[in-house]
Amino acid sequence: MIAHHCRLWSSASLILGLLAPAGICQPSAAVPPTLKHRGVCYVSWLDRHVLLSEGSDARIDSLPVLGATWVSLRVTWQQTKFDVPSLYPCYFTPSDDALGHAVRRLHARNLKVMVTLVVDLADETGSDWRPGGGKWRGRIEFPTDELWGQWFEAYERFALHYARLCQELHVDLLCLGVELTLCSTSQEGRWRDLIAKARAVYRGLLTYQANWSPVTYDRSPAALIKAKQWQSEYRQVAFWDALDYAAVCTYFPLVVDPRPSLQQLEAAWKLWLGDLRDWQTSHGRPVLLNEMGYHSCDGAAVRPWEHRMTGNVNFALQRDCYEAFMKTFWDEPWVAGVYWWFVGHPEESGVDENRTGFPFLGKPAEEVVRRWFTRSGNTAEVPVARAR
Repeated sequence: MIAHHCRLWSSASLILGLLAPAGICQPSAAVPPTLKHRGVCYVSWLDRHVLLSEGSDARIDSLPVLGATWVSLRVTWQQTKFDVPSLYPCYFTPSDDALGHAVRRLHARNLKVMVTLVVDLADETGSDWRPGGGKWRGRIEFPTDELWGQWFEAYERFALHYARLCQELHVDLLCLGVELTLCSTSQEGRWRDLIAKARAVYRGLLTYQANWSPVTYDRSPAALIKAKQWQSEYRQVAFWDALDYAAVCTYFPLVVDPRPSLQQLEAAWKLWLGDLRDWQTSHGRPVLLNEMGYHSCDGAAVRPWEHRMTGNVNFALQRDCYEAFMKTFWDEPWVAGVYWWFVGHPEESGVDENRTGFPFLGKPAEEVVRRWFTRSGNTAEVPVARAR
């Protein structure tokens, strides 16, 4: 059964066959530049069937020109309240037919696919309100083991449905969750059980995407890092050894200046780079920077995780943020790739009305992505060997 989960990175030397103590095949932490994920996060919020539309097809067809080699398709189920243990598809959860159509079209364009499972909270009231951020999945928590068990039963139905569907569609990578901070850091055994169940029905690669921060912190992140007290989610997750990649969203605060220079941004990344290097050394897995993006407005590097910002349009700052990020991380051997947030159907509403939002296509940041994604010449990856 061990070989059942193994994949070959390339015919040269990088083999997904190094056995971890748990008996799971794990990739080497050093990732050759030609095998790095040149990724984008693809969103589909219009309705359940938008991935079947001509507009979505056209957007997918344009991604190879960007130099992308991987696409993360997000699948969202909702939970009514942060302390109610039930999950259900919502109005923009892609239908299985729509998801299958998108996966097949991406594969036909020689793009690899990650399906990313997301939980959103439908109720935006109560003790879980974050200023500027709304309800956040990281605060999902239950007071009793019985309620945790009910939630994991619901989450297992969610995750294993898509694990089976991903196996049918030959999806390359499944991300089993995103930013479930209080859950991922307190329920290690249940996560290991879920991972084992997913591997029993899905032969592709697995990851989980941790958040850049803990739920709360009482001092500045920089001060906590310097004191070696930074307890972010990615540092507290204890089941990285059961997965093929460790993944993290990287919306780290960089500066307080709303209009920093490129040099300021590059300097600010050094602290975070050091912490991520140390963290990666502690678990040994290659790291996917699974979600990264910036608004195209003043203040984009101050609180980059914010859904909406009110600063003046600043395409140059978005471009410089992209440039500083790639200069910091792309050549790190333990970085397996980056996924930029975000692209989607051209008519996705409410995301960029004033041209100050996260979308980067058609802005100077697009050229930064294209240059870095194509700078190594031929970006085609060696096909992954699949066990049937």
